Amino acid sequence: MVGRPQLIGSVREAAAGDAVSIAPILRAADRQECIAHIGLPPEKFLPGMVALCELSFAQCANDGRCIGLFGAHPMPGFDDVGQIWMVATDEMLQYSRQLLREGGTWIDRLHERFHVLTNLVDARNTTHIRWIKWSGFTLLATQPHYGAAGIPFIEFVKVK
Repeated sequence: MVGRPQLIGSVREAAAGDAVSIAPILRAADRQECIAHIGLPPEKFLPGMVALCELSFAQCANDGRCIGLFGAHPMPGFDDVGQIWMVATDEMLQYSRQLLREGGTWIDRLHERFHVLTNLVDARNTTHIRWIKWSGFTLLATQPHYGAAGIPFIEFVKVK
């Protein structure tokens, strides 16, 4: 079948080196969200986050290159609540159907560790908002002045 993208080659445990390789080539919306949320470019914090995150995974192309990262870590003070996150390159969008089909499996895997999965998403990141809704998360309140940039972020949650 000509023109049809191949499936993602694998999903495996992420390493700090994956974050180093992917940070400079993130989707513009993901880069923008990182800066608005934390106040730093992904190159400055993503490798450390992956290294310290309890559960982090790399989505890899068939040639082994990392094209997306996702995971969850405990919310401070709430061991049963996981803060879920995901960043990706533009190349990952080629695999959107596969991600929609298989995403539930990985959310279930994160739910094995965390009863509740939650976080906030930049209200401008419409691709992530669509994925969050598709994946069965509930959008909650909009925080009008959130993060380093003080812009709207939307809370979302999914309970096992």
